[in-house]
Amino acid sequence: MITSVNNSQVKNVIQLNQKAKARREQGLFIAEGRKMFLEAPLHWIEKVYVSETVEKQDTEVMEKASRTEWEAVTDSVFRQMSDTQTPQGVMTVLRKPSYEPEDI
Repeated sequence: MITSVNNSQVKNVIQLNQKAKARREQGLFIAEGRKMFLEAPLHWIEKVYVSETVEKQDTEVMEKASRTEWEAVTDSVFRQMSDTQTPQGVMTVLRKPSYEPEDI
């Protein structure tokens, strides 16, 4: 469980939330919330961060998270990582999809 805002993963998530350049360079973006996570295709998911509250209480989220790479975060650190006023406790780091002209 991540307990510090000084963790390198936490710093990277905050940077992805705040800077378009970081998102472009890494080819990643952040989706916050339970619904966004549950609807995200598994092959797009790079990593999932769940608050300790969600880890204990939301079995549906944890069932899907178990099929990906995930990390638990304390509630206080999760609030600092989040870009929303009232975080839902689930944050997904997703790969930006890329398409070839033939795909379209």
